[in-house]
Amino acid sequence: LQPLDAGIIALFKAAYQRCYAQFMVEHFNTHGNTSSKLDILQAIYLIADAWESVTQGTIIHCW
Repeated sequence: LQPLDAGIIALFKAAYQRCYAQFMVEHFNTHGNTSSKLDILQAIYLIADAWESVTQGTIIHCW
């Protein structure tokens, strides 16, 4: 793993964790205290949202 790639991956992981936390809060507010299992489609949407939050400028800066 190249050090430059690690910066982009770290930003993506942080963005995914923010998206996941937001999903869980919204689920809790909507459904109450019931547990939520993330299905594949929801995970794909969260991944797409996280990737969209990584800007082109950030990627260029990491290179």
